[in-house]
Parts: sequence; C-alpha cells; structure tokens
Amino acid sequence: MNYRMIICLLLLLSACDENTMRTMEKQKSLGLTAEDIDPDLGGKCTPDATGNQYSCSKNTLEENKTTYTKKTYIAYIIGDSQKKCDDFIRHLSLAESNNTNNISVAGTATSALNASLPTGAMANASSLVGIANNNDSETYARKNITNYIQAIRINYGGKIKKYSETLEEKDEAKLNAVIEINTIRMIHTQCSLNAAQSYISDRLNESSKAEEVKKP
Repeated sequence: MNYRMIICLLLLLSACDENTMRTMEKQKSLGLTAEDIDPDLGGKCTPDATGNQYSCSKNTLEENKTTYTKKTYIAYIIGDSQKKCDDFIRHLSLAESNNTNNISVAGTATSALNASLPTGAMANASSLVGIANNNDSETYARKNITNYIQAIRINYGGKIKKYSETLEEKDEAKLNAVIEINTIRMIHTQCSLNAAQSYISDRLNESSKAEEVKKP
C-alpha cells in the first residue's frame, strides 16, 4: 500500500456512502480496514462435546491438533486481532514514510478531510490529535495519516486491552466462545480508517462543546 493509495483512501472515506462504508466487506475490499479475525486461526478449530475445550490444527486437513482451554482459545483470537491490526498500522506507517512526490490529489484529500470534520473543530484540532493547518498539502496529508494511526492505537488499542483484562477475570465455565468471538470482532472493526475518522470527529466535537461551555 503506497502513499498515493492512502491519499485515495482518505478521499474515499469522505466521498463514499456512509452505509456502504460501514459494511466490513466493502471496507476490506478497499483496503480501509484490518483483515478480519479468523476463529479457525489459519487452520481448523472445533469445540469438544462440552464446549470447554477447542482442538485446533494448523491446516484445514486437521493434522497435528493442539487442544486449548476455552479461555486460552479466546486469547488466541485476541492475538489474531492484534496481529492483523498491527499489520494494518504497519501498512499505514509505510505509506506515511513513503517519499512519493507530485501527488496531485493531496490538496483534494486535505479539503475532503476538512469537510468531514465538525464546523469550527479545526481550530482545536492541533491540541487534540496533532492535525496541523499548513500550506504544504503533502505534509498535511502525511500528518493526517499519522492522526489516523494514533486514533486507531488509542481507540482500538484501548478497547482490546480492556477486553483482555476483563476476560482474565471471567469464570471460564460461564464463557460462551461464540459470544466472546463476536465481541472481539466488534472491537476489531475499530481498526479501520473509517472508525479512526469517527473517533477523531467525536473528540473534536467534545472539544468544541467544552469550549462553548467555557464562553461567558
């Protein structure tokens, strides 16, 4: 994923239909989100008759199975989510550091990002998430990529960390792996450019409201 592609993706975030962008498969096809979690962990995982243990193989032929407790199996799903989100962030970081020149859409991307934020919010952006207002559109676009990465780390990272800590405290006998995997998948959707944009917009809205309250 190169820098030119990232600029195009930033444009898509503001230009595409909101309902369409909320569809995980659509986002994935555009490269706007981390790869989905895999409950089979790259092979095949099946519960035993009691549902308290999971046998996982490293391939779909179900060879060389390893048996995990339910909580350990769920922990591996968390790890799968974290790895795929790290990979997604790594792609964004590579795009950010790319020295591609003459990006004709950079200025348009800047305008699209400005338009997507709340009215008046840009005045407070620097203090919140480091969005800089400068005349160098390429530098500005790069800084916006940095902001998206930061938002993903704070939003997704905070939620998956909290979930992991909560899982440790849960009674394993009462855990439902299907429900837990669905919860992880919901958190995993936060590792996307669309979710990062929403997170930034929400923080800017909060800042704007706080400033309004301070006015005499």
